[in-house]
Amino acid sequence: MTDPGKVAIIGGGKMASNIVDYLMQYDMSIVWYIRNNAVLDEKKRRIEKKISRLHKVSSDNQENVSGKLERVSVTNRFDDVRDAGIIIECVSEAIESKRAVFNELQGTNALLFSNTSSLPLDSFIPGNMLGQSAGLHFFYPVQLKQFVELNIHNKTGTAVLDKMVQFVRS
Repeated sequence: MTDPGKVAIIGGGKMASNIVDYLMQYDMSIVWYIRNNAVLDEKKRRIEKKISRLHKVSSDNQENVSGKLERVSVTNRFDDVRDAGIIIECVSEAIESKRAVFNELQGTNALLFSNTSSLPLDSFIPGNMLGQSAGLHFFYPVQLKQFVELNIHNKTGTAVLDKMVQFVRS
């Protein structure tokens, strides 16, 4: 069963980091999957440092600031992302890398979004998953851009598109 209030980000690069930073300002649970342990440890420290800085300078309620850290988890266990309601793939723009991620996601009921900017969705998303998948391309830096590119396949379900638009607008 998927958790509609949980968003998973897959990837340890600059764009994934930027998307996580952006989503942290909202009241949602975020699980960030990073395969490489060294990168994972670096990103955990970065999030903790960011939250610590917020504690010092934020006029926001300190409980709200502390809650941000509790709502973000960084993991190298792929199973930790499977119950998210929305999964955003942010790995390199290489078909094989993206295909490996989506193959690993077989069987999940989540909405599956790729942050691809140039690859056709059906070049890396298995055919049986296209109905629950779409492209959701964030522009860098996410915090300063007021738009995203929505990329759908002709097999993308209308409910997926509706939920994607709702997610982007929230």
